[in-house]
Amino acid sequence: LAGAVASTGRPLNIKDAYQDVRFDAAWDRATGYRTRSTLCVPMKNQHGRTIGVVQVLNKHEGHFTVGDEALLSAAEAAMGDLNREREMALKAAEQAAAILAHIPAQSLGSATASLIGALDREEESVLVPVLLALASVGPSEAAPKVASIFADDARSEDVRVAAARALGGIFSDLEASPGEDVVNPVIEAARSDDSEAVRVAAGRALGWARFMTDDQRAALLKDK
Repeated sequence: LAGAVASTGRPLNIKDAYQDVRFDAAWDRATGYRTRSTLCVPMKNQHGRTIGVVQVLNKHEGHFTVGDEALLSAAEAAMGDLNREREMALKAAEQAAAILAHIPAQSLGSATASLIGALDREEESVLVPVLLALASVGPSEAAPKVASIFADDARSEDVRVAAARALGGIFSDLEASPGEDVVNPVIEAARSDDSEAVRVAAGRALGWARFMTDDQRAALLKDK
């Protein structure tokens, strides 16, 4: 059924999957699950091309309604907007890094100051490209703000990973530690953050740090 939606780009609302010849019951037989009602809607990109399918099964009471279909379609549209925003943010970051690489040294300070000022913005679509651009510049004066963003568990995974990359760029240019309030949250995240992506990004950031003490390296390797 999901394949049919992917092929046609149109939603399907089926009351009894076993009454539809397109339904493949192999998964039910393998798992012991019993598919009854199913609702599938297409996921589309900004060009209107189907790039995936969202499928829900077995409504608790009754069958899926037209209202359910509209709600799932709205949720799909919201997910599509987030994916497009993320793609735009990453593209913006690449463009910002490329621009910064060609800014004359005498002008780089003002450009960097503008980036640091943008760290006060709350929008993820702004923060991610700014943080990734800062990773290319590595300004030590940005360390406290970037570390504060990274340590904020309420931030999204994308923002915290971008912050870790910015910290890696900052750490790579430092001979002395920027302070425990900057470094220790990164060590702790590398050891035990709930997000694997954040743990990996934090570990990579610390890999650039030449200033870490023996105690800090021991803390990084210590079991939780």
